[in-house]
Amino acid sequence: MHLAARNPPFLHSEHSGRRPLFAHLPPQFGAIGLRPSRKRREGVGFFNVFMIPSLHGKALSETQMENSSRKELVWGKRTRIPALEIRIDAIPDMYRGGWQTPIRDFLKQWVGAEVFSGQATFWQWGSMSANYIPNADWGWSEFIIQFGLPMRSLELLEEHLSGLFMGCVRISEEVEARRSMGWAPFCHVEQSRVWRPEDTYTWCHI
Repeated sequence: MHLAARNPPFLHSEHSGRRPLFAHLPPQFGAIGLRPSRKRREGVGFFNVFMIPSLHGKALSETQMENSSRKELVWGKRTRIPALEIRIDAIPDMYRGGWQTPIRDFLKQWVGAEVFSGQATFWQWGSMSANYIPNADWGWSEFIIQFGLPMRSLELLEEHLSGLFMGCVRISEEVEARRSMGWAPFCHVEQSRVWRPEDTYTWCHI
């Protein structure tokens, strides 16, 4: 797994001065290490997180090891970027609890068709919005941004979701893209595959 950050994720300790942010290991890993990566892209520094998987003290299977593959989350240097807005409380009920699934399914088809072998990450951030309501009543929207894919992919995704979500999706004006705002990764493209987070520490390909 790789983490992208502008500042090394260290905490201060009165004994060692600095210590890794991941001070307490999750139960599925037996050891962890953190070191800056030499790789830089779009003005972003990457940090390699090394985890040694374990499962109740036993080695993981090859499938489990594959699901625990290192991920390099992509975050660009732009602070304002076009976003795809989805009005969650207005889409069909069948999608409200799983609106991310058709996005991942679309990306899986797109990556295969375009033979995309790079890396990209899709991020989500929720907020109240009145963009869809004529009388300016407020509702909940999820804003989607991505780094790594061409802008055309976001336009095709809007077109695809428009039919599923009854038109309650659109590319909005540029939104502020700062990690400190709470943008969360929900989809990642790497190794010509689309990945989803299984939990806080594990990504699985779909």
